[in-house]
Amino acid sequence: CTWTEAGDMFVVKDQNELANTYIPQYFDHNKFPSFSRQLNFYGFRKVSPKLGSTQTSKYVTFHHAKFHRDYPERLQEIQRTTTKNIKKKKMIEISEKDITELKDQVFTLQETVTSMTDDMNTRLEDLAQTYEREFKRLKVQLARCTSDYPGEAR
Repeated sequence: CTWTEAGDMFVVKDQNELANTYIPQYFDHNKFPSFSRQLNFYGFRKVSPKLGSTQTSKYVTFHHAKFHRDYPERLQEIQRTTTKNIKKKKMIEISEKDITELKDQVFTLQETVTSMTDDMNTRLEDLAQTYEREFKRLKVQLARCTSDYPGEAR
């Protein structure tokens, strides 16, 4: 591993050497992908090589805003991200504007549901009345048919 020229990123030039020589000294495995995943939990991100860079595609560069060659005192600020921390951070990011917009949306949805419920009730009443009219009409028609049928007792 080596630092970038600016000292704000580190470059893994040989993943196999890191995995087989150094990772087992600090972890219970020797797998580079697992090491990379652990770095992600601590907020490190892989950086793609820039076009025209001398860095080969085999190199992997990692960056963290608080990980710098010239500022070792910042290391204590790097903490493992947990689900709880992520949820807390997301909750803090919700602004008053977002809350107001959500309240407005809820109010609009409530009005829509009320309107749809009223409309449905009106349609059900209309349907019931139509059903009653049709039932009476068919009953009268059936009575006429049976009274006109020869051999039917009256």
